[in-house]
Parts: sequence; structure tokens; C-alpha cells
Amino acid sequence: MALRDIIAGPPNLHHKQIRDLADAIEAGLLTAGVIQLTQAEIDALSPPDEAVWYYNTDTHRMQYFDGTVWIVPGEGGGSVGIPPGANVSWESDTTVTGSPASAWISKDGTVTLAQGTSSQRPAVTAGAFGSTVGLTFDGVNDNMTVATKVVTTTGAGSIGIVFKTPATVIGPGVLVSQSDTAVANDWFEIGIAADGKLYVESNAAGTKKTVKGSTVLLPSTVYDVQLMYDATDYYMHLKGREENPLEIVNIGPFAWFGRVGGTTAFTAGATITSAGVQRPLAGVLGGIYFFDHDITA
Repeated sequence: MALRDIIAGPPNLHHKQIRDLADAIEAGLLTAGVIQLTQAEIDALSPPDEAVWYYNTDTHRMQYFDGTVWIVPGEGGGSVGIPPGANVSWESDTTVTGSPASAWISKDGTVTLAQGTSSQRPAVTAGAFGSTVGLTFDGVNDNMTVATKVVTTTGAGSIGIVFKTPATVIGPGVLVSQSDTAVANDWFEIGIAADGKLYVESNAAGTKKTVKGSTVLLPSTVYDVQLMYDATDYYMHLKGREENPLEIVNIGPFAWFGRVGGTTAFTAGATITSAGVQRPLAGVLGGIYFFDHDITA
């Protein structure tokens, strides 16, 4: 297998994983190529071949066996395509209380997303992401929120989200937002548009900046998206590949989550305004990762 073929695939690789893979091959450490296997098939290897890269089709990660333990290059951010070092993050396989979920605590324990109304709690779904549970939002009014300004950054920043689409992709549905709950038109959100594409939108008192991706999401599919803001422009990666072109739908000023002020709420699965729960998500969330810088810089 040529080096260019490995760099071109498999899908869902973060740039650090691709770089580590290329370095290992060029150093002559690995020579037998890449094999795609399920987690069960990997578990059944006895022993694993130390000269092979395995692409785990359940976790969507590259991994290899060093003779003692399995190594996942770039591991630490907690999910596919997400680099380590997030300032605040949530993962659905940890710190979720209740089923349906009443609380979702960040990995560092500093921020708790909660839902006090039982009918608005997302279901805890086993096996949503391989062997990992996910939080399934019903597209009606499910959401998890905290009445605080979680993201204060107004300049460069990045967000990574791991999610799974439902059997029928519908929108608009918000993956993550920060909003002023006292007014009807102040939010920053990233979500799935009515046409099945990802979008990011800043609404500052009615002045909108809306940008959409180019890929129509498939049903019942796991995705990881990274949205980067370099304080000038947006860049979006879906499954490790740049969304190009990005379509500008509304031409207001570029902004980031921290622009939102007032009576602020940070919410997973919807946007909350003075009119209540808006654009509820139909889909499954597996992870949310915030960085206070452009992770591609």
C-alpha cells in the first residue's frame, strides 16, 4: 500500500493520526498496511500483528498493537478526529446521570448540563457509538442546558462534536448553542439544516451570519465535525475532511460563541430563547469539545 493511499483513507482520521501513521510507515516501523476490522474481530486476534495498522470500524479509529497494549495515535481528545487538550468537554459514556439523562457533567467536573423536566430529557441509548452509549434527542423538546456563559471566547476558537443522525435526517436541529434566553434573537449555534447539511449561525439582535457545509448527511450515520474560527473566518471539517466550499447564507459579521451576552444559556440539543426551546435536535450526541484557539493553527 502506497503512503499516499494510506493518507487518503480510511475515513475519520484526525490530522495528528494521519501524521503519526505516515511517520511510522516512513520510519519502517510498519510495513504490512491497514486492515479494517470490527471491535469483536480485533478482540479475537491472537496475537495481533505488530506490523499492521488496524482501522476499527466500530470506533472509527486507527490503532496498532505495540506488543503489550493497543495504541491509538492522537488519543486524548476522547473521540474520532478530535485532538486532545479541550478546555471543556462532555462525553456520553461518562458522567451522565439518570436514564433518560437528567445531568451531563463535563469531564473536568466544572460544568453540568441538566434537564429538570422529565419529558425533555434525552434517552440514554446503548450501542449508539459502537459499544458506547449516546444521548438521543427526540426532535421535539429534548435538551440539556446550563444557565451560564460556558464559552467566553470571542476571538479564535474551535468546537468538535461527535453525533449520529437518525433514520430520517431532519432539520433544523441544533447540536450545540449559546444564547440569551431573555430575548428572541441572540444566539450562536451549530446544527443540522433543513436540507441535511451542517450549518453555523450567529444571530446578533436580528443580524445573522449563517454558513452551511457542502455535505448532505446520511441517515443513521456517525459523524465527527470540527468547526474552527480563526477570528476572521470559519473552517469546517467533517469526518476529517474539509467542507469545501462553505456556503454563506446570511452575510452578517463573523463571530464566535462568546459574542452572546445577556441572560446566557449554554445548551446541547437545542437553542433556548425568550420563546422557549427552539430548533430541537433529532439525533444522538456522543461528545462536545471546546478549545479556546484554532486547533488547525
